[in-house]
Amino acid sequence: MKGKPVRRCLNYILIAVALSAAGCTTYLTETNPEKPWSDSRYRELRHDDEKRLLGEDRTKSSPREIITYAPRRLWSVVEWSWNSATGHTAARYAKDLFHRNPDIRRKAVYALSDQRYGRREPYTEYYAHMAGDDRDQTVRAAALRALNRSRDAGVTGTYITQLADVSPWVRLEAVKALANVPDAQAVPALLKLLADEQQTHDIRLASADALRAYPQSDVAQALIRVLNERDFGLSWQARRSLNLMTGRDFRYDQQAWLTYLTATEAPFASKKR
Repeated sequence: MKGKPVRRCLNYILIAVALSAAGCTTYLTETNPEKPWSDSRYRELRHDDEKRLLGEDRTKSSPREIITYAPRRLWSVVEWSWNSATGHTAARYAKDLFHRNPDIRRKAVYALSDQRYGRREPYTEYYAHMAGDDRDQTVRAAALRALNRSRDAGVTGTYITQLADVSPWVRLEAVKALANVPDAQAVPALLKLLADEQQTHDIRLASADALRAYPQSDVAQALIRVLNERDFGLSWQARRSLNLMTGRDFRYDQQAWLTYLTATEAPFASKKR
């Protein structure tokens, strides 16, 4: 009788080891063997990211700064140690960007973009590649969201291109990105999305929001045209964008807005309330 609990514990341990081994085997066999980055590149990424996580790039010397940053550095060490022990490392997620399973690729994008270093090169470079070329629409949308979080003004061309994506999720993320990082070349496409009643509610709403960053006559007139839409959310957003562009508020009176635009010499210059 005394030996039964011991045998039971040993059985549990063996089962846990077997399940862990099976999980590792599945992960290794499903990983895409065609790795665009070499093993040396992965090691380089791991080294750089570990330095950032450990806070080795900080140069603090004064006693006050040491006291201020010591807890944060200690937490970084603990966090890095825990992530390394559980396999949640930057190098692991970098490899997952090339995984065959789109769910794993998407989770890797989100995990990396949650970190400061994941919102800089070389990660943003590959997000832009995924946003245009990945086969899965959810991964393309996730890549655009990660780029949006990075506020990288050098990839607005990607946002504009993806405004014509077949997936409404991808188009929505592209519109949201252009609201934060404006590009004048996006205006025609945004106006088209705003006027297209076949687009989803969220896409038209986001377009009305993004257009606030382009204070020009054709944009203002397009927003005025949707002030009396049945969709009150869209009308409200158009009014808000007009208010932010002009500093005036004529509510939902289309004629008053048009009169202001045509009768005022510099309608977008005044910011008076």
